[in-house]
This record gives sequence, structure tokens and C-alpha cells, in this order.
Amino acid sequence: MILEQAPIKRELRVVNDQFGCPTWSRTVARATAQVIARALVRQGQAWSFSNAGGIYHLACQGVTSRFGLARRIVELAEISPEPTVIPVPTQARSAEADRPRFSALCCDSTVRQFEIELPHWEAALEAALCCKDRNKPHTACTNWEAGS
Repeated sequence: MILEQAPIKRELRVVNDQFGCPTWSRTVARATAQVIARALVRQGQAWSFSNAGGIYHLACQGVTSRFGLARRIVELAEISPEPTVIPVPTQARSAEADRPRFSALCCDSTVRQFEIELPHWEAALEAALCCKDRNKPHTACTNWEAGS
């Protein structure tokens, strides 16, 4: 939505009191594949996750507000003219659904149990924007996410 609105609006008002871990779907897919590869074990004729039971969170590292995410998207997308991103409280925005103020996930047990690395949300965002516009050079095209 930010990429759609930024080129046509001079100001973007974005909530600054809701925090989470922005996570690209490709990050989830790659990390899930790594978890499965490390957790799946053969037991006779069957495969099992018996040694890795439990609940695990999976998200990018780092925490930011919706405002912080929007501001970074505008910076990385190099939109001209660049709109002003204005922080506003949740109460100033009408939302179709209530949103939690803090929805960041701790993925420490996932990283330890499956010995995987999760990228910082900014690195994943750079890679996502790089993949969106292959003709635009971004150094992120060589990072963890866009490497293949």
C-alpha cells in the first residue's frame, strides 16, 4: 500500500505506536524449508519431527513501528518527489480491525533449535524491493534473501 500511495500523495500518515517484525513471505518460505530440512528425521519407513516438537515463532529480526517501516520503504524505493511520512497515533486512524500495540515475535528458540539465521527486517525489505524491480540496481540483490 505504501508503494502504491507514495508516488501520488505528498503526505503519508502512518501509525507510529504499533510495533512488530516486518517479515517478507520469501523469508518465511526459505526459513521453513531450512527448518524442515533440519528437523525431519527418518524413523524406519516413516519420517518424523519427533525431536523438534513444540511451537516456534518465525519472523525477521528486529522490531519497528508501522511508521518506521513506511519511512524505510519510501527511502529505499527512491520515489520522486518523495512524500513526507508523518507519524500519527493509532487513535488518529480509522481501522477495520483492532491491532495490537506490540506484536513482535521472539524467534530465539527457532534459531537455536534449528540452527538457522533469520535476516533483519531491513535486509529482507531491501531484497523484496530489489525483486520487485529487477531493472533497479540495489546492493540488496546480493544479500541472504535475493541470493538465488
